[in-house]
Amino acid sequence: MLIKTNEINSMMLFQHLSTSIMPRPIAWVSSMSSEGVPNLAPYSLFGILSVTPAVISICVMNQMGGKKDTLVNILDTKVFAISMVSRELLTSMAPTGMPSPPYVNEYETAGVTPEECDTIPCVRCAESKISLECRLREVQNFGDDGDESDSVIIADVLAIHMDDSIMTGQQIDIAKLDNIGHIIQHMYIGTSDILGPMG
Repeated sequence: MLIKTNEINSMMLFQHLSTSIMPRPIAWVSSMSSEGVPNLAPYSLFGILSVTPAVISICVMNQMGGKKDTLVNILDTKVFAISMVSRELLTSMAPTGMPSPPYVNEYETAGVTPEECDTIPCVRCAESKISLECRLREVQNFGDDGDESDSVIIADVLAIHMDDSIMTGQQIDIAKLDNIGHIIQHMYIGTSDILGPMG
């Protein structure tokens, strides 16, 4: 079967791409509105672009009606935090993926604790075992649909918080971390089943 990407609609293209490239890590992105309201939302089109310097990217799929709150906040404040999602945080994360008005505090929706960041004026999820503090480098927009085009946020990682409970010596113990990955829709997979080089 051959599919040409310019011959199918965006929903079908998303289905094919997201199920081909998976599992994907989840960036639970914390940002602040210009009025000081914290926003918390999950994004799985997320990855490392560079190590030296430390740079990550997140794709925000904007929808009819304009830019998502996450993108608006980051464009306004130029900073944000990413909290990684472990198995124990899955049920807390799930409702923050639903659309909500800008005045809603998703930390309250999720029942998790906002904790002040150390290097940026933002908060992060205290219950997360790993959090990244990030400063916006640039936003790239793809397509010709204005505010409805997908936007890629590119940012420098200024600091990494690692909970002592997941450390073995100076290294992160992947089994203790037990991050989850996104497959598609409401399907996720854990990382506790680790395969070696021979499977």
